[in-house]
Amino acid sequence: MSQPRSARTTYLKNWAAGLAFACGSLGLVLAEEPGRLPIQETREAGPLQGAAAIAETSQAKSEELTLEEAIKLALRKQPNIAAAGASLMAAQIQYEAAYSPFAIFTGPQFVYRRQQATHGLAIAQAGLTQAELETIQAVTRNYLSYLYAREQTAIADETVRSLGVMAELAKKLVDAGSREVTTADLERISTYQLIAQTRLARARLGSEQARAALREAIGLSEKEPLNIAAVSLADYFDSVTQHMRQHKQTISCDKAVELALAHRPEVTQASLLAEVIALEVCAQGWTWRTNALTFAARSDIHAKILPATILDPDYRPGPIGPEMPAVLSGTRRSRQARAAALYQRALAGAEKVEHLVALEVRVLCARLQELEEQVKVLREAAERAAKLRKDAEKAYAADQLNTEKMLTAQLLDAQVRADLNEALYNYCVTLAALQRATASKLWEALVPAP
Repeated sequence: MSQPRSARTTYLKNWAAGLAFACGSLGLVLAEEPGRLPIQETREAGPLQGAAAIAETSQAKSEELTLEEAIKLALRKQPNIAAAGASLMAAQIQYEAAYSPFAIFTGPQFVYRRQQATHGLAIAQAGLTQAELETIQAVTRNYLSYLYAREQTAIADETVRSLGVMAELAKKLVDAGSREVTTADLERISTYQLIAQTRLARARLGSEQARAALREAIGLSEKEPLNIAAVSLADYFDSVTQHMRQHKQTISCDKAVELALAHRPEVTQASLLAEVIALEVCAQGWTWRTNALTFAARSDIHAKILPATILDPDYRPGPIGPEMPAVLSGTRRSRQARAAALYQRALAGAEKVEHLVALEVRVLCARLQELEEQVKVLREAAERAAKLRKDAEKAYAADQLNTEKMLTAQLLDAQVRADLNEALYNYCVTLAALQRATASKLWEALVPAP
């Protein structure tokens, strides 16, 4: 019995020494107690705000949602934001408990636990910011997807109707003994009309799916109405490109990367987590227990979402996940050594996050520039295809053009318009993704155009 009592006596002496050391600065610690850190207010909706102003000036009904209104509504109703807010509140409670005067009785590590709690509150705040940014992007993407599907539906519907008109005209020409149109052409037109009808059905399905996805992204229940304002993807594209042309500005990829690294919540979370683990190395030095609790016993570090960049099927870089057990076992030296090793892992993880963020921004920047040029080319092609179609319709009505050439002009016009709509969609979605990637700081990356 003497050996265990001696061990307990040694432990109590060491604990008392640590407590005396901590109490020596207790007045300073308590005097600096911040009590409650301010929680940042919800960020404003970021992506395509300038473009959304166009929708507000449209003749849409009052109950129709513009993109900006949809984003504001989502920031109030989306469960992901509510969950992140609850996590922030839990971190706030843990922070207040760490700074309570009674925290000194939890052991000599309380000084480090307070610092960890402070970092934990900042990490939770970054988590809320991340949830807001992801909600904004989700709403923006699904809103744009609905506009895209709605326009594709309109193009397909017009094609079906145009082919129907063409079939009626072809029948009249055949009945009148046309030299250019035959009965075989009637079957050809009918076949193309059936193909167009399948594309129309597909576009309508895509529209319903986009509407359902937008409803979920906003956080609306099935009983709540969802009406989308009558605005087009071209309006969003023009608002952005015209603004930059009028101010003779362009997006700087280098500046966008700099802003992303300075403001992305994932970067903040990764760097602060490394600091928390560094403090754990010190905290483990203040206990002689062979099974010592860590900060992870009070929080789930694996709940922190880190960015994963998907560029193409061949390269999918992912983050280095955080690691810290709830209990460290062994001697004080071995526990500190293990915590130090995990600190090195956390540093590598933080560096990896920065690399992923920079990569994401640069890829999106390059893609945005490419898509802008693609839209310009397709717009010119659409104008030419529309003219060819009008000329062909006149010639066909006058029995001066065969059915094959008329169909070619008709379908070329529809295909080019569909391609243009897709390019506009890809540009707007990429712009929203870049806005998210820069933590809604994209417009600060504008520089004078060369």
